Amino acid sequence: MPDDGWNKDEVLRRKLHERYILFILLSILIGVLTVKWSDVPKLTDYLGFALTLASLLLAVLAIGYAIYSNQGLETNLASLVSSISDVKAIASTLSASSTALSSDLRNLSERTGGIDQRLSEMAEAARNQDQKNQTVTPTDGKSAPIAPSFDLRRFAAETSTSGRWVLFCLAVAYLNNKAINMRELLHRTEKNVDYSHGFLIAVSSANIYEGNSELSNLTVDDFRGVAKEFLSDLVSLTMTSADVRK
Repeated sequence: MPDDGWNKDEVLRRKLHERYILFILLSILIGVLTVKWSDVPKLTDYLGFALTLASLLLAVLAIGYAIYSNQGLETNLASLVSSISDVKAIASTLSASSTALSSDLRNLSERTGGIDQRLSEMAEAARNQDQKNQTVTPTDGKSAPIAPSFDLRRFAAETSTSGRWVLFCLAVAYLNNKAINMRELLHRTEKNVDYSHGFLIAVSSANIYEGNSELSNLTVDDFRGVAKEFLSDLVSLTMTSADVRK
C-alpha cells in the first residue's frame, strides 16, 4: 500500500488510548476534589447557590437571545412581505404585457391574413398558367408531351438516314410495347452506333418520345403521332434517300 503519511489503524488506537487517559484523569480529579472539599463547611449550600446563580444567568442570556432572534425574524418577515409585494407588481406587469402582446399578434394576424390569401391565389394562378403552357391537348382530349407545332413526319423527312433508322426502332418498340436491343440491331445493320446513340439522346432530350435512351434495353412508353403508316413512311423515305444517293 502507498505511504500517504498516516495509518488509519494507528489513529483509531490513539483515539482509544486518549479516551482511556481522559477517563483516568477525570476519575483522579473527582477523587481529589471529593477528598479536599469534604472538609469545607457548608459546601453544599455554596454549590446550590452557585448553580442557582448560573441558572439565572443562563435564563437572562436566553431571554436576550430570544429578543434578538425575534427582532431578526421580524426584519426577515418585513423583507419577505416587501418581496411578495414586488413579485405581485411584476406579475401584474407581465400579465398586462402578455395581454397587449396577444392583442398585437391578433391584429397582425388579421392584417396579414389578406396578404397571405392574395399570395396563395397568385401562386396558384402562376402554377395553373405553367401547367397550361406545358400541357398540350389534342383532338382526342389526351395531353401530348410535344409542342403542337411539331410535325413528326416532317422531322423524319428532314433528318438523316441514320436518324430515320433510330426513329424506326423507336416506333417498333412503341407499337409492339416491348423493349428492344438497339445496339445489337445497329451492329447487324452495320450502322454507326455512336451517331445513332447521340441522335437517340437528342430525340429523348427534346421530349419527342417518352422512355429511356439505353441502347441495350430501349423502351418507349409514349410516342405521339406514331402509327403503322408512319413505319411505311419511314421505309419509303429511307428507300428514296438511298435512290438519291445512287
